[in-house]
Amino acid sequence: MITLKQLNNDGQATVQQFADYKAMSAFVKQYGVSPTAVYNTGRKTTDPRYVAPIAPHYFERLTKKRAATFAPKPTAEVVNEPTEVTYATILESRDFMNDQACCSVVSMATALNIPFVEAQAFLAKRGRKTNKGANMTMIRMAYKDAGKLMRAEHQDYMVKPSSQLKTIAQTCREYSKGTWVLLVSGHILTIKNGQPQDWTKATSRHRVKAVWHIADC
Repeated sequence: MITLKQLNNDGQATVQQFADYKAMSAFVKQYGVSPTAVYNTGRKTTDPRYVAPIAPHYFERLTKKRAATFAPKPTAEVVNEPTEVTYATILESRDFMNDQACCSVVSMATALNIPFVEAQAFLAKRGRKTNKGANMTMIRMAYKDAGKLMRAEHQDYMVKPSSQLKTIAQTCREYSKGTWVLLVSGHILTIKNGQPQDWTKATSRHRVKAVWHIADC
């Protein structure tokens, strides 16, 4: 368990806990901060690896002893509220701008409401390289690593010719509620309440090969 303290713009402290270094790393990278530097703030000041908390975010790793006694102020209780990850929020990510052919990452991030860099890490563990696509085996295993299953609603391409498959536009209308993952030729995307969560248009006539619902393992 890694505990971080962060000062907000008002000088008040909030506390976040992470299961491991990878989870902490994905979080602080959103702020353009080095995970190694943040981790080293928790070392003794006599340690040559020690790094003082850096402005403007002032992340500081707390030791177990300090974490046990630290009393966060009331504003800290909102830190863990779930946030909606959409294509619009991903567009603001510097990591997204530096990764091409990343439809599998965008789809996973928006489907699971996790940061783009966290989805990158899950897929990288299963063999995806930056600026490269991912195959369905990699994608399924990445979701499993995240504690999720891709439960097939339809895999029509196995039984129907391409001309009889539904289009993205038709699928968006049919699956107008909830979150779904769609496979088209050479592309994978998430739709939320009937709206594609990438550069794809809701009026697209590309044929949908498969539709998945994401469930807990």
